[in-house]
Amino acid sequence: MAWPFYSAIIIPAFAGSGTQLLGVDNTGLLAVSSPATVLTLIGAQAADADLTALAALVTTGYAKRTAANTWTATTIPASDIPSLAASIITSGVLAPTIGGTGLATYVLGDTLYASAANTLSRLTGNISTTRQFLMQQGTGVVSAIPAWSVVAQDDVTGLTTTSSPTFAGLTLTGLTTAGSILFASAGGTISQDGANLYWNDAANQLSVGGTVVRNASMLDVYGQLQSNSYVMGAGPDLSLFPVVGGQSVLSSWHGLQLVGNKASTVVYTPVDIGGGPSIASVIIPNQQAGAIGVVILGQTGQTGNLLEFRTVSNVGLTAFNASGDLLIGSLVDNGVDAFQVAGSAAVSQSLLLSPTATAGTANGRLWSDSAGQTLDTFQAGVVQSIETALFSQTNSVTVANIATENTLLGTGAGTITLPANFFTIGKTIRIRMMGSYRTNGAVALRMRSYLGATLIGDTAAVSYTVAAIRYFELEAVYTCRTVGVAGTVMGQIVFEGNTSATAQQKTASINTVATTINTTISQVLNITALWAAASPQNTITSTNVLVEVAR
Repeated sequence: MAWPFYSAIIIPAFAGSGTQLLGVDNTGLLAVSSPATVLTLIGAQAADADLTALAALVTTGYAKRTAANTWTATTIPASDIPSLAASIITSGVLAPTIGGTGLATYVLGDTLYASAANTLSRLTGNISTTRQFLMQQGTGVVSAIPAWSVVAQDDVTGLTTTSSPTFAGLTLTGLTTAGSILFASAGGTISQDGANLYWNDAANQLSVGGTVVRNASMLDVYGQLQSNSYVMGAGPDLSLFPVVGGQSVLSSWHGLQLVGNKASTVVYTPVDIGGGPSIASVIIPNQQAGAIGVVILGQTGQTGNLLEFRTVSNVGLTAFNASGDLLIGSLVDNGVDAFQVAGSAAVSQSLLLSPTATAGTANGRLWSDSAGQTLDTFQAGVVQSIETALFSQTNSVTVANIATENTLLGTGAGTITLPANFFTIGKTIRIRMMGSYRTNGAVALRMRSYLGATLIGDTAAVSYTVAAIRYFELEAVYTCRTVGVAGTVMGQIVFEGNTSATAQQKTASINTVATTINTTISQVLNITALWAAASPQNTITSTNVLVEVAR
């Protein structure tokens, strides 16, 4: 009979012919026998490209078919893993980016926190016996790592050192003596001294130096009351009492001295409210160096004057109001000006007006215009500039018998030099010149105006026939349009001369565009004359020149 085989392979027979099976019999020994049924190979696995590619892998890992007949060894990416229930994952650590913590162990009290982007860490719990709270303080932009901390005063809103909290019904342990007034002791703690500082709440009385108010006054001081080491004496010598109208009177039987320096030897005059033999009603002696003589403090919202001077008939003369304005001659305040005089004011020397953009719209106002650099006044409802003379010529200047250009400006009072930044937009310079001239027949004369070396106005050469000495007038006007290194000035010049006793001849520049001029540097005004030919009869003389400035 055939033996039972648990496993076998077909091998060639060792001897004889046919097919033999090598197996293990029921005793556990190998044996060869003829099988009852002979197995034969009916074919072999055909060659396959997929299996060939798979067999070619030589590295470890997972085999992944990435295309037909193409295999690669790789790790399994998360995208290839389907969603798994938590019960299926029984080991390993999941990263925070896929819902895990990145941590494998914890202990009692640990707190998880993000220590960096996509990174979780654990904060060890507070193991001390002191109560601590989780504290975190960022920079205003970036957060910070949390930490355990004891609560400090500044950690509680409303209890910082600069806060002023309100506690309703607060009771301070150890400070329970009725009538005691709390104060800060030398150590900075809240203290009490009921034996020497006592408040009787029922009678609204304060006692200093004792616990009993000995009279009906609201303040009772046991001992002397001193101020700057001077004793305010008891009895009728010094009294302070209220009078009708809410006022108080300070009375001294032997006179009152206001003393600022106890070491002074000055003889003080008593206060004599009703007049008397003294040289003054009140004398305040010299104070110590740097001390303020008199200080009058106003109240919040005060509307009355701080100080008034009145006549014996109670007519107001002078006052300092609550805004610090000085009123002279009347106590009526216009509500605008800091210095008000009801009447004429005399200034023995000079009056300085600080530059300002405007000084209001009341008629009669006078101010120094900081924008236009002029002296302005408000009259008839408009701001008007007070024209100012810069220069007045005091000698005559002649240009004669010469065919080159020469100045007609001489010396005089004032100046023809304009300082740097003199010009402002709209400021105008006007030069007016008068004099005499004559010519040797028909001779061309050319008049020019300058700012420094820059030509502003030019009449061009015009022929005149003036046999006798005749009168002429010239006017040059410069108006600033823009300022700066490349500022601009629009200028014109007009020359008009008599050619006979009844006839005149006029010529002028024709400027249609402004001239570029540097207003940030000093410039000198100039008027010149240029004869076409030299002749003793070709002569022109300036006798009067006035330079004015307007807004």
